[in-house]
Amino acid sequence: MPNTKISLHNIESLVQKGESDTLEFKKTTAELNSAGKTLCGLLNRNGGHVLIGITDSKRIVGQDVSDHTRQEIAHLIKKIEPAPAIDINYVQIANSSRQIIVLIAYHDEYAAPYTFEGKAFDRLQSSTFPMPQERYHRLLLEKTQKNKGWEDGIVKDVTLDDLDHDEIIKTIQVGVSKGRIPPTKLTTDPLEALVRLQLVRNKHFINAAVVLFAKNPTQWLPQCRLRLARFRGNDKRDFIDNRQIEGNTFHLLEEALIFAQRHLPVASRFEPGKVERIDEPLIPVDALRELFVNAICHRDYRSIGSSISCAIYNDRLEIWNEGTLPEGFSFSELKFLHESRPRNPRIARVLYCRKLFESWGSGIELVDNLCQQAGNPAPEFFERSGGFCVRLPFKQSMEPVQIGAVIPTAYKLNSRQKKILELLKKDGLLSVSEIHAKLSEASGLRTVKGDLSLLQRFHLIESQGQGRSTNWKLKTK
Repeated sequence: MPNTKISLHNIESLVQKGESDTLEFKKTTAELNSAGKTLCGLLNRNGGHVLIGITDSKRIVGQDVSDHTRQEIAHLIKKIEPAPAIDINYVQIANSSRQIIVLIAYHDEYAAPYTFEGKAFDRLQSSTFPMPQERYHRLLLEKTQKNKGWEDGIVKDVTLDDLDHDEIIKTIQVGVSKGRIPPTKLTTDPLEALVRLQLVRNKHFINAAVVLFAKNPTQWLPQCRLRLARFRGNDKRDFIDNRQIEGNTFHLLEEALIFAQRHLPVASRFEPGKVERIDEPLIPVDALRELFVNAICHRDYRSIGSSISCAIYNDRLEIWNEGTLPEGFSFSELKFLHESRPRNPRIARVLYCRKLFESWGSGIELVDNLCQQAGNPAPEFFERSGGFCVRLPFKQSMEPVQIGAVIPTAYKLNSRQKKILELLKKDGLLSVSEIHAKLSEASGLRTVKGDLSLLQRFHLIESQGQGRSTNWKLKTK
């Protein structure tokens, strides 16, 4: 996304030109709703500026800017879908405490049409108006045509060192062990593994390789991100946890599951004659994993400002991703075994090899069954703002989670992670190398560091000190 800085002199030059198809003035943030519609119209055309603190008569008056003002601007932009490329600048007026708010919208032909509060707007000359239905559908069709074959595109400046070798080799190993890759393709050479996974073309890595395995994929593909929010009620007016995560497919999947489970309640029960407690999360983990994997496989990655989003309300959870249903598919077919046509078949193939979903075309049926077994209403599927949305209603509305709440016990820790907790409980304070030395099973130091990072995100442990002097201990409530 561009990050354009603008000066007071730039603003004065713009103001002299007057309002146009790429420029609009707003006197104060009291006109934010109108500004949102204008931004949407600019995004759907050629981009442009919205200046807040300028009167219709071209007088620069500015306005007071507080933390609340900045939050209002952030909330405004979140109402635009798909996630737009918008720069925000606050420019001080000379000899005044007031500032001008400059919003710069960048048109992305692979993302349009954009919507504001679920409605598409257009911009011609100095007027903003609801987009005609005919143009909206034409833009959707053009986007679909442009997006064909995106994952096969070459990224020329990506090197092998930019990719996560451990994840690459793990993919081959898991695929072979689960019978999803022929044993003859087993290798410990990351480059050879990528060739066998068909992620190399003309000696260059393709977009799918970056999405799946890049250590820092947003360096080339800013759309490799995830938006997560837990809202206080049943709408988007107020949130108690709001995050944006960047990373490759496996990192985003892990973070999505951690966030969802952190904010969903867990019911516990005991079966007659058994002493072990059974924990049942509100939404089964397998259902959540299936939905996030589907979003990754079917997502339209062409839009540089887009992201997969997960919104948790008191009464439901919604997962949205850019890209509508394939042509010829209906929503009624989704709940039954159907032909699978992922928008990104190479990405889908790698996730299949990693056993992150079981079989082609059966995922939604599995999610439906899991949710209803947990006592929840059936999932709902619909298209919204040029994307596909899955809504999981809850069997009963839940109360807002307090910030810093203890992580539900439904998290599944492996034996090594449980052993780390036991060591910290016994010894109190340990460094990474001390923990590594005390573990009985053979694990690399990098693996242990990954375990510690995961346990920290679960709010089960905390660090003390910095750098090489960092030690770990159990988190106190």
